[in-house]
Amino acid sequence: MGLGEWQAIRTIFHFADRAWASLDPLANRIVQVSGEAWRWLGWLGRDPASRRLERYPVATRAPLPWSTAGDRDG
Repeated sequence: MGLGEWQAIRTIFHFADRAWASLDPLANRIVQVSGEAWRWLGWLGRDPASRRLERYPVATRAPLPWSTAGDRDG
């Protein structure tokens, strides 16, 4: 497999106050979050009324998988 053929199987994003989110880009899902990471995550979709592209909070889609190492309060 050449270098150009690699795919990310897990991506981890770090945010303020030691919050983080682990994403699986192949499955298009959030694996786990900690702290205040939920504030930074969202999804894009069309507003049904205006047809404009809008950003929605990720928590509007489904409950988030919280880390067992900490809770929502960090």
